[in-house]
Formats: sequence, C-alpha cells, structure tokens
Amino acid sequence: MSPPCRWSRAFTRVDLVQPDTRTLLDKLALLLFSLAGIVDRKLLLVADAYYASGKMITKLLGQGHQLVTRAKSNAVAYWPVQVPRAVAADGQGSTAKK
Repeated sequence: MSPPCRWSRAFTRVDLVQPDTRTLLDKLALLLFSLAGIVDRKLLLVADAYYASGKMITKLLGQGHQLVTRAKSNAVAYWPVQVPRAVAADGQGSTAKK
C-alpha cells in the first residue's frame, strides 16, 4: 500500500500553482514583441481569423508591425473620417462657383 502523504503533497503543489490568466492573444503578442526585439525588425504576422481581434490589431499596429488575416464574422469596417471643408468667416460655407 502506497503512503497517502505522497499523493496529498502532489495535489497540494498543483493547487498552489497560480494559473496563467493570459489569453492566446496576449501570449502571441508577447512572443512576437520579444522576437521583434531580438531581430530588431518590424514583423508581418500571417494568422487565422482568431487573431483578427481589435486587441491584437491595436497591439501590432501600435508597435509598427503588420497583420494579414481573414476578417472575423463579427468584424465591422469603417471608412476614414472625411475632413470637412473650411467654413467661410460669415458661416455660409465656401463661395459659389462661377
């Protein structure tokens, strides 16, 4: 008969280990940024649609990297904001064309 204390110690050690709460996106971003620091270059990530989240895109573009992926089914695209034409001093807009 095996001593029960060996098993209880093993389970206690498992319970004491802190779980890794980072997501796959966080882990991949950490891996890419550490790799980019080593090679001292900007990276182009070609990945599955799972990585096309706003969180990942923001992290990559913020560091100057690029991402090629298929858009997720819940993705929403917006056109760039149009800069309004300058308003004349009288508030009537631009002058009429002749």
